[in-house]
Amino acid sequence: MKKVGIGRYVMGVFTAIIAILAGLIVSLVFWVLRTWANLKADELIYQLNAPMEGTNTDIIMDAVKSCVPVMILCLAAVIGLFILFRKKKLFWLVMPLVIIASLAATAGALKHGWDKLEMTEYLENKDKDTGFIDGNYISPSSIQLEFPEKKRNLIYIFLESMEVTYADKENGGAFDVNFIPELTTLAQENEDFSGSDSALNGGYDMPSTTWTVAAIFAQSSGLPLKISIEGNSMNTQETFMPNVITTGDILEEAGYNQMFLIGSDATFGGRRLLFTDHGNFTIHDLIYAGDSGRLPKGYYEWWGYRDSLLFEYAKEELEDLSSQEEPFNLTMLTVDTHFEDGFVCDLCGDEFGDNQYGNVMACSSRQVTEFVHWIQQQDFYENTTIVISGDHHTMDGDFCEDVDEDYVRRVYTTIINPAVEVADPANRRDFTTFDMFPTTLASIGVKIQGNRLGLGTNLFSDEPTLLETYGMEEMKVGVSSKSELMDYFTAEVDEEKVEEAKAPKEEDGPKKWYEQKLESMTLEEKVAQMFIVSPEEVSGTWQMTEADDTLKWSLERYPVGGLVYDSDNIENREQFSALISGSQQYMQERMGMPLFECMIDESGDGSVLAANPEMGVPRTENAGDIQTEQQARDVGETIGRYLAELGINLNVAPDVSVGSEKAQSELNGFHRYGVFGMTKYFPGYGDFETERTIEDLLANELYPFDQASRQKNEFIMVGHTAVPGITGDYTPASLSGQMVYETLRKLIGYKGIIMTDALNKDEIAYNYGTGYASIAAIQAGCDVLFCPYDFQTAYYSVLNAVYDGTISEDRINESVTRILKAKQELVLWDMLDEKMEGSLE
Repeated sequence: MKKVGIGRYVMGVFTAIIAILAGLIVSLVFWVLRTWANLKADELIYQLNAPMEGTNTDIIMDAVKSCVPVMILCLAAVIGLFILFRKKKLFWLVMPLVIIASLAATAGALKHGWDKLEMTEYLENKDKDTGFIDGNYISPSSIQLEFPEKKRNLIYIFLESMEVTYADKENGGAFDVNFIPELTTLAQENEDFSGSDSALNGGYDMPSTTWTVAAIFAQSSGLPLKISIEGNSMNTQETFMPNVITTGDILEEAGYNQMFLIGSDATFGGRRLLFTDHGNFTIHDLIYAGDSGRLPKGYYEWWGYRDSLLFEYAKEELEDLSSQEEPFNLTMLTVDTHFEDGFVCDLCGDEFGDNQYGNVMACSSRQVTEFVHWIQQQDFYENTTIVISGDHHTMDGDFCEDVDEDYVRRVYTTIINPAVEVADPANRRDFTTFDMFPTTLASIGVKIQGNRLGLGTNLFSDEPTLLETYGMEEMKVGVSSKSELMDYFTAEVDEEKVEEAKAPKEEDGPKKWYEQKLESMTLEEKVAQMFIVSPEEVSGTWQMTEADDTLKWSLERYPVGGLVYDSDNIENREQFSALISGSQQYMQERMGMPLFECMIDESGDGSVLAANPEMGVPRTENAGDIQTEQQARDVGETIGRYLAELGINLNVAPDVSVGSEKAQSELNGFHRYGVFGMTKYFPGYGDFETERTIEDLLANELYPFDQASRQKNEFIMVGHTAVPGITGDYTPASLSGQMVYETLRKLIGYKGIIMTDALNKDEIAYNYGTGYASIAAIQAGCDVLFCPYDFQTAYYSVLNAVYDGTISEDRINESVTRILKAKQELVLWDMLDEKMEGSLE
């Protein structure tokens, strides 16, 4: 046998490294271009430098998932070629060819990305002095601004990533369906400067205005955020371009009471600095919500807290601001429509099926419009102007990837109840987001000498905008080019502070609510949280109907995750509500967190509550009689409403045998009233005896659970059905790692809480015993153990299994983290309960 020399091994390793790096670069380039379909050079520089604090990090995992398989494939290819040619003379030809091919692929990908990003134009314009900004900028200090005798209030709503694009083609959008019908109507019934044209109009965003803080700065100063550091590093600075005059500065001088309301940390990207330096705004953000008690300290979801909360808080702030003598300016920024795919809240429907971003956009459209309608019913509305504007184009590249290349995208814009009318009502304007600076002031009755401020034009006037004067391409080049004026404005930007901010810190920032809770809990408390049992099981009593001292002591000793009630616990409505509220109070005192208060209340004849005339709740259709998704939604809302009124926050229903789409609609109905539902019973019903492919199962029995996972439902219940066709034995699914962990958690990708079916059923209690079954269920991947035959035996069996190392504490922490995340949602729902009750009437 011919030996392989060391030189060939070295060459093989070198080739593998080059191929892997090529795979990384090529896949990363295409991932970036796919994720941000309309990305340009200035945005790329921002994205590469943007800090991760305060952002949703799912995007990083998406990049890893896109790049790693390609890198592995490249490595495998090199290993295969090495094995095939390692002892042949062709080796010294094949390996260099692989290196050349890798370098060529890398160069091709980089060239494609370079062209797509228009990097050459960016670099050419970056140092080119066209004099565009210097020659066209109008400083507010150089012209006269005259406020009306009675100053008008301003509400400015920045909508995250909101574009005209989302409307249908008939109304000026880019899609066959309208994802934002309410916002479309709102713009058409008010002012979007579309003239006599019914198609929506909006502002074009220029270079260096295409991320949130840059967009806000552009619309309030008429300038691009052209700085020597990336935009979101403005939070490292001591000042935010102090020589620039913004809307906030002008209104502060005019005596306005100003507030910035936002659901994330305002410090991120320099937003706090911008609104503090320019207008001395009161900042009510995520941090304020925790410090003031509006939300639990450390509360965090998505990018901070959801928009439904933002609008409820805005109502409170407006009631307070409008009661004061000074005119007010409330500026808001939404977040649910951020990428990737947006945040699905409890108000979101599923009118666009699996198109999550479309559903989120539709939900935002409804919420914003409902908020506007609320404002219009208030006494202060008569003297108030509402400006609604998208901040920038969406960063979710997938959503707009099929939009026609010739379609020109614009941010959503409308002005409601302005103090002035447009000079030419028939004329459709071409404008940029810079024009919002003087236009906003004009909308509250300010007379602007010459009708221009910054790089913007008052759109209510007949003065041409810079876009109408120069055209799109010339204006883009002009805004991108070097400017002595911008150098003056940015002279105080300190790049050293950016580098200091990037240095490693001892702490990554404040921990989230559920992380704080987890750290504060003992092992015994964590294990107890993994059980949902009846009040009789936790207390060792018979037929409990009141929250007495026995229940209080029992919850002190065993702070379980939840209690489940049945007909034995019910005498009448008042008594049952008192039992639930009492147990909830005990758990709040013991753990500072809510209980899962549970019922198994199916629709129709399956309703325990509807069957009891003392409860006075309406009866709904039987599952088999529900024919449409809307009927299922109505049923879910009916059940969700009366459960929420009683204090029940988790319904162990519905059974997906009613049909997955209808089951999901019913779940959405529960969610509307702050009640969790539960998809059951995984893996469903069918012929599991014979061996079948996983693809076949996913298309049939497992399909409803796959859909439930995609909808991000918080609970799935695993049944005790044996699946020998997959597992090879008759272990119940609830105790099988092959079914729970490998299939439901890994294959289907479910990230929520997995709960067992009742462990007191004969097939479990008799065949496996309480202690063994409880341990096996956790080892299989279940998070919550439902109604074991003997709670104390189950509890101590699990606890001892952790003590002796059979189950690791890390495994317990995984489950308890999921439980605490859901309980964080309960805290939120509880805080919204009274407010949402009225708005849903």
